[in-house]
Amino acid sequence: MEQLLLANSQIHELTMESLTESQLELVKEKSLLRATLESTADGILVVDRDNKIVNFNQKFIEMWNIPASIIATRDDSLA
Repeated sequence: MEQLLLANSQIHELTMESLTESQLELVKEKSLLRATLESTADGILVVDRDNKIVNFNQKFIEMWNIPASIIATRDDSLA
């Protein structure tokens, strides 16, 4: 029984380390995506299959004069 508990503990520790590494990589990739979006001169709006706003850049907001109150909600029905 002790061996089983030890093995379970080791698996849990390895899983948590892997998860932490994956989370750090995800943060890094998200930061790179944000930097890429903001570095372009084009206004970019990304929507999902349900036409819900997923992402956008500052240039898009400026081009369309979108109020900060709408941007904060990400609810395009308010526009």
